[in-house]
Amino acid sequence: MQAELRSGWCRLDEVNQAQCYEAHTEDISTRGCAVISQKQMVEGALITVTIAGTGDTPLQLHLAATVIHVERLDGRYRCGLRFENVTPDQRAALTRFVLRRQADRAA
Repeated sequence: MQAELRSGWCRLDEVNQAQCYEAHTEDISTRGCAVISQKQMVEGALITVTIAGTGDTPLQLHLAATVIHVERLDGRYRCGLRFENVTPDQRAALTRFVLRRQADRAA
């Protein structure tokens, strides 16, 4: 999946698996996020999350995450992800991204 990510979407890569898919991001913070996915994930699974910002918030972060919650929603799944081993630079970039996203929604 080399295409550019759409705004509000992320790419999920399961560690030690040959699967890669997109999910819609919700409730993103510097500690984790929720995603809405067509694919059911397993609690405790390790994944890599790729988040891309656009426009005034150019960003491409690759973050390790653990699936901490899975809820079924009408044929889709809402999954809670906790970011792991976030570096100070990644945390700063993520903070800017989250603040910009909040400002855009308030406007």
